[in-house]
Amino acid sequence: MKTQLKATIALLGLLFFSCSKIVYTNQQVFDRYKTRQNVSDKFGVPYEQITTTTTEAWLYNFKEGGGNAATKNVTQFSKLNQFVIFTFDLQGNVINRQSKGVDLAERKPATGATIGLIAGGVALIVIIIAASSMHFNPDIKF
Repeated sequence: MKTQLKATIALLGLLFFSCSKIVYTNQQVFDRYKTRQNVSDKFGVPYEQITTTTTEAWLYNFKEGGGNAATKNVTQFSKLNQFVIFTFDLQGNVINRQSKGVDLAERKPATGATIGLIAGGVALIVIIIAASSMHFNPDIKF
């Protein structure tokens, strides 16, 4: 009984905190960054940089603890599992974006879903308690 109740409460807690809706998709957020300055203001110093005669590309490392202290100038980017690359033209305009393993989508709580989930969870707990009570004391009638 106690194990079932604890498991139910843990599940409800997890579901409660996962109720959100996407306000801006990953692509919409990426589309905000149109210049080198926009990118630098948001993401800071790039992890690696490749400069050619016509473009400049910045790689941001999004692995755990991926803050960048200094940029490495390279001829080929490192193989990473979580990254964002912005490519700029000579005027500093973003001409390409690519990412892997990074979700920049912006979410906000879905209040209606949360209320429904809580109501359903409370009903589930009441049913579990009632069923357990009937199991341990068959003389109880509902």
